[in-house]
Amino acid sequence: MSIPWNQASWLALGKKEEDTLGDECAYSFDDLFRAATGRDMSVQERISLEAASREERNRQVREWVAETSAEFRCEERRGTDGLVYTAFWAAEERLGDSPR
Repeated sequence: MSIPWNQASWLALGKKEEDTLGDECAYSFDDLFRAATGRDMSVQERISLEAASREERNRQVREWVAETSAEFRCEERRGTDGLVYTAFWAAEERLGDSPR
């Protein structure tokens, strides 16, 4: 499995590997969408997601997680910027474990 984009970016910024983001950041919106719908996100769906407010995006994440039949889990997390985000991760992993 390749390093997720956000972790690769973290390393590119000169951060140490042990400082990388947790498992809740190891999966993309694309991964979650695919697990929820069984297909890839369309260009229009991606544009809509990118244009959505943080609250709308958080709501959408919760809906997709519910549609995965417990394949993913989520919870609200406060980011380092002080804003609340809906973090999501694969259910078979515990937070703190490395993605398989």
